[in-house]
Amino acid sequence: MEEIGTIKEKRGSRLTVEIERSPHCAGCGMCSPSAGGRNLIEVEDNGSGALAGDKVVLSIPGSDILKVSFLTYVMPLSLFFLGVLLGYIFLDRGGGLTAISGIIGLLTGFLALKAIEQELKKRDLIKITVKKA
Repeated sequence: MEEIGTIKEKRGSRLTVEIERSPHCAGCGMCSPSAGGRNLIEVEDNGSGALAGDKVVLSIPGSDILKVSFLTYVMPLSLFFLGVLLGYIFLDRGGGLTAISGIIGLLTGFLALKAIEQELKKRDLIKITVKKA
């Protein structure tokens, strides 16, 4: 997947790039929303030679997109169903407590997702390639 953006800031080898959110990247969570429907993402410069104000192309390998999609959708949903199952087995077999335990599982999934997302960003485990446009 490729996105076109503008470098807003360069600090050492870190770039802050403003991209316009396209339909195919609409919910991955890798970038932070900014004013005007644009999003900011911080990436490691891989020797592109780009400076603040330059247009760049950000490329993300398909395998990394699959990782992010799995974490974003499958993990919270799986924990929801695990919560429902555990609530059914250990609580009241089909009543309101089963639904509550499912919601607790879903919230746990979202909290775990946030923690994992921060770790992915910190360690740069999602490889984003930067090149001048």
